[in-house]
Amino acid sequence: MNNLSESLFSSICRSIKKECIIKSNTIPHDRVLFYLMKLFTLAAPRVREDENDTKKYAEFIIDKISSFLMSNHVSMVTIEIQIYFDDHHISKEAVLEKRQQIVQLTTDGFLQHILQKRITKNKEDSDQLYHLISCYIVLFSGAGDPTDDEVLKETTVALKSILSTKELVRFASKANSVKEVQLGDVCSIVTGIRIFNQDSAKKSANESELFSPLQKALQKCNNFLEGKSREMEERSERLIKICLLYRDSSSEDRNIEEINKIKAYVVLLQQILFFFRILIQECHMLNEEFQECCVILDQRLTRVRKTVKSRTAIPVVEIYPQFKDISLSCDKLQEISIVLNHLSDLVYDICEIFDKVSEPNLENWSPEMKLSLSNQTSKDVISVENRDCTLITSENADDFYNILVEYNGYCVVTFVEEEGIVTPGIKEYGLIKYKDKHYCFSTTVNASKFCLRPEK
Repeated sequence: MNNLSESLFSSICRSIKKECIIKSNTIPHDRVLFYLMKLFTLAAPRVREDENDTKKYAEFIIDKISSFLMSNHVSMVTIEIQIYFDDHHISKEAVLEKRQQIVQLTTDGFLQHILQKRITKNKEDSDQLYHLISCYIVLFSGAGDPTDDEVLKETTVALKSILSTKELVRFASKANSVKEVQLGDVCSIVTGIRIFNQDSAKKSANESELFSPLQKALQKCNNFLEGKSREMEERSERLIKICLLYRDSSSEDRNIEEINKIKAYVVLLQQILFFFRILIQECHMLNEEFQECCVILDQRLTRVRKTVKSRTAIPVVEIYPQFKDISLSCDKLQEISIVLNHLSDLVYDICEIFDKVSEPNLENWSPEMKLSLSNQTSKDVISVENRDCTLITSENADDFYNILVEYNGYCVVTFVEEEGIVTPGIKEYGLIKYKDKHYCFSTTVNASKFCLRPEK
């Protein structure tokens, strides 16, 4: 915002806070600002910087938002989820950067001890340094728990295979800058050796793949997101149909307040659906990265197996780079695991916020309305009387369920005719192809309407 807009924005914020105090209500500041920013961005260009206009605009904003900001309205939860998602949905690079900062803080103490450690040929000194380096390697690589004795033992064995006691004494006597560089190489090689040994042990025991737990976690997260999305789509579709039926009903017992609650709940469902679709796409991308990384890792492990097969002595210049390559693949898989954990936490927290809201209770609705809803049929046939439109169904299109649908599959007719209601389309009714684009509709009637006047 420019200075003029910031001044106006601050003035309106003060007015809203004052109104809240008068009404003895406490409103979370971030929620007010979030919603206010939405409206301000749209309307600020029409507002002049003068006292009367500012006051008028502030009154308009208060009128729009105070009714639900000062209550337990479902719209509050919608805003809370929007704020949470905006604050916590960060890029893969940002997630890994935060993780790197944590790892650095965790390993820094071990690193300083390793750099400062001076040893003699005393076995106790050597064992202490081996222990410090092993802990550092496990923490830095993320491959295991440094408090697990078996993990440390396995790491120490691999470490001693490339850094003998005599070489360890020489290592401890070097300058800190040289030791840091060598420590990085040692960490990569040891991690590569550990991964190779673990993979070989699993193959010998005919067990599942080394990183199958990560694969299962990816699948579980994806299944949960898709399952929840289908559930919310069904809820949203059912409630929107109820709203449309209620609108068309001639019954005397109309309850506009209840209908508005249902609409607000539908908006919340669709907001979460929008976020879940983003997360499903990211989950799919992580799975693709995982599959590609596993192929590369398997190739590198196979290469090492061929190198060490039937050979008693292998030059370090030949084998160490191969272990480093394995370590690089492990790092990539570790990154996928970190991002997946962040994504899973985000999904869990959104669901926890959503669970604060109960679905609208329809038990008190009139018998006539319930009967009308239960008698609904979706067996109508879409009427395509426009030669520019084509009906696409699962029967005449092999890749029907993979067709890209405009507007994320929402019904454009309902949006235009029902004052902006966003209705999920039902793909099973069929898609309408118009000008090389595909559209989905909430009812067969709406699909037929679209075919009559697609340009509308």
